[in-house]
Amino acid sequence: VAPRIGLIYNYYRTDNMIRFLEQILEVGHSIQQMAGKPVRILLKHKRSYNSKHDQKYIDLVARLSAKGQLFELVDHQTPIYRLVADSAVSIVVPYSSPAYVASHMGKPAIFFDPSNQLLDTHEHARGVTFAAAKQQLFDQITHLVLHTRAL
Repeated sequence: VAPRIGLIYNYYRTDNMIRFLEQILEVGHSIQQMAGKPVRILLKHKRSYNSKHDQKYIDLVARLSAKGQLFELVDHQTPIYRLVADSAVSIVVPYSSPAYVASHMGKPAIFFDPSNQLLDTHEHARGVTFAAAKQQLFDQITHLVLHTRAL
């Protein structure tokens, strides 16, 4: 859709959002091995799929959320407060509001930029951090596990 409407650069392009999911999954597997206990990654979209969404992304989400995988797709109408309350940490696309919901609820949140292209320019709030690349995401979650026993 982006090229059709004249967007020269779209951060939310398919390949970047796929990288977002895949790198979270890789970190989830590493954390699971390190912690020695199961990790569940809940994925909630802002809205339901429509004709503007890339089928490649939709297919990946279906595969990742298949039975036996770490990912679990949550209905897009699930209240964000309930989802955050039930989560140890929220991993959020940079500058999106669920991180501030988590902060308000006293829960940690990480803005995650898998492209390592964005600067940490978010509105700072208690418990909200920024990870640019997979290693930083792993390090921040590891810190939560080791120092706060969040998971």
